[in-house]
Amino acid sequence: MQQVSSAAKFDEARLNASYGKLVNQLLPTLGYQTSVRPLSEISPSDYANYDCVVLICLQRSLDESHRSALYSAVRSGQTNILIAGDHTDIHGVQQPFNDFMEPLGVHLNYDSIFPFGGWESQLRYCAHPLNGMRPYERRGAHADNGYSVGASLSLLNASCYPLLISDDGFADRGTVDAAQIAGLGDMAYTPNESRGGHVLAAERQLGAGTILAFGDTALLQDSSAAAHFTYVASVFAYLASETER
Repeated sequence: MQQVSSAAKFDEARLNASYGKLVNQLLPTLGYQTSVRPLSEISPSDYANYDCVVLICLQRSLDESHRSALYSAVRSGQTNILIAGDHTDIHGVQQPFNDFMEPLGVHLNYDSIFPFGGWESQLRYCAHPLNGMRPYERRGAHADNGYSVGASLSLLNASCYPLLISDDGFADRGTVDAAQIAGLGDMAYTPNESRGGHVLAAERQLGAGTILAFGDTALLQDSSAAAHFTYVASVFAYLASETER
């Protein structure tokens, strides 16, 4: 039975209620054992005891002991990691995400990705075991991963591989200190905003293990997980298969 741990610092009750709670309840139906623990209760030596560690919307950067322990556990093949940020630095998650992932070649950008039309016509599944046959099937047949608003990732070296790409969306710059609208911008395309080819999720192999990075938590949010759990299940199945090798 696979062991999955979710580690996050939830400073606000609404975060704790809306991110990952339903996924944590659904994973045991697939045979996983799960636990949700705040960072304050986790020792660096604990990470190697889990097949997968999930870092959701970290609001403070991991200290060196935790980062080193996680990198080491992944390199040795003892655990894999799923890390998810969120758009436009909502709740201050951009820096903690980048402090962990930038040394490995992944940078979370300060933007929100909106598709022209719907995700069913704009979301590209890259050729990768996680995505199965989706890249080769009719576009729109599998727009079932719960994306609403995305956030883009910059891949800084060749060790990082894209999993999901927004083919013809645009990167809308956020509005600083606009908590009432979750930091979003005007949500309208202007010529100075980049268009098309934005990476939404990526993999970084590290030694014998792997890290899956999602720019936004859309697929893990309770509001989408119930209706779009198929893709979430495939994410954890892939991470579990990696630790079994």
